[in-house]
Amino acid sequence: MQAFIDRASGIPVLDGAKMLKSTYLSLGLLIDNVNPLAIDSIRAIDSHFSGSVLSKDQINTYLASSVLLHNLDSWAYLSHAIDSLLKGNPGIALHLGYYSELRASMSFLASEGVGIFNHRHICVDKDNAIIANPTIYINRNGRSIKKGAGTHQFVWDSIQKWTDSSIKPADNDILQVFSVKDKSFLEWTTAFPYSASVNARIILKKWLSKWNSDVRFFKNDRDTRNNVSYRPQRLIPGTQLYSLPQVIDILGSFWELMEPDQLNKFQLLDKYLLRVFLQELYSFLPASIKLQESLESVIKRTLSNLGLSHEQSFIDFLNDTSPIQHNLFIEAEKEAIDRSSKAVNALSVIARATLMLRVSTGTSNLLLSKAGIQKDDLAFLFERFGVESGFWNPGSAPTNFDFLWDEIKDHIDDTTTWVSRKNPNLCLSEIYSDEVMPLSLNYFSQFHRAALWGLAK
Repeated sequence: MQAFIDRASGIPVLDGAKMLKSTYLSLGLLIDNVNPLAIDSIRAIDSHFSGSVLSKDQINTYLASSVLLHNLDSWAYLSHAIDSLLKGNPGIALHLGYYSELRASMSFLASEGVGIFNHRHICVDKDNAIIANPTIYINRNGRSIKKGAGTHQFVWDSIQKWTDSSIKPADNDILQVFSVKDKSFLEWTTAFPYSASVNARIILKKWLSKWNSDVRFFKNDRDTRNNVSYRPQRLIPGTQLYSLPQVIDILGSFWELMEPDQLNKFQLLDKYLLRVFLQELYSFLPASIKLQESLESVIKRTLSNLGLSHEQSFIDFLNDTSPIQHNLFIEAEKEAIDRSSKAVNALSVIARATLMLRVSTGTSNLLLSKAGIQKDDLAFLFERFGVESGFWNPGSAPTNFDFLWDEIKDHIDDTTTWVSRKNPNLCLSEIYSDEVMPLSLNYFSQFHRAALWGLAK
């Protein structure tokens, strides 16, 4: 498995994205209509290894398209998870939040040249060879049968092997996913005074592993996943970890991190991540250096090297070594199933899915940028996504997708403020009986709006 992941390459995926730009997007297509992978991807992969060989262009354009489409689907799953949680269905919310996390991971893996299919998965290498995934053997009626890993297991194994790999990432692209003050984390790393003494990519690999912990947990504990996904949820009276007002308050704080900025569509989220990132870089330094120079001094020198001003409030924020108290990061550290009460904590899964979506959206953006694909090239796809999501009427897409934030920010504020003034035991029917709040609550759950301002630069 490690050799399989080490061999996978994003180079053919970029070639596929460039072909989308040159051949298909102007026709309103993501891939060729007759590409067997567009018709039945599972059968096409099986047939490929049985003699009906797929061309490199067919594979590459499919992988490039799936980077983007898995990301959009992941955002949609996230919104549906949040909507389910607001409507009193934590089990369904956990199920959908888990699939949001899973699909964000599949988007990331596709950008790395790994295609996830049923029990037969593939990767492409830098020379455009198509390699089948390692297989396992199962005992069926006394016979040893060759079979590939299922989707959930394979996604986690792939992420784990990617983060364990001594040669991944193959470049510094993952450090360009995040940015603060119009400087990517690669630039922040280069400006770090002791950049030669640290390996910044290790930090991002650790984040990937943490933000996929539900994929690992539910892969290992299939019974728990099945109980949440397929079994009746109200047979036994359960404990609710959070009241409805608490859920709305926490999700309102999640929304704060989604607000787009002209330079960075996730500026505040990346600011928190930069704080963790720089502190971890500093922690890698030898004790002798840390005795001579404080974290604050290193932060100031980094800012100087980037040509940025020494804004004291920003320095104080980055230098604050106390645990981050923002709800997104607090929830992301919690388990999906609370150990003491055995209650479902869907918010923890939603938080990790949101963080993994930041990675997936960033890697999707990098792919589009390298291929020269711009917002107008994908207008047909964004139009369909926006209309089907109810964001606008056909033919009425906003010129700037930041408008999608402007349209709902008052609804978010109205929802959190209105609820904060109500009884702590507020129930959903009280919201529905209000003249205005049902509309605001509907907007409140539409986190997949962020897909559009996050992808369309």
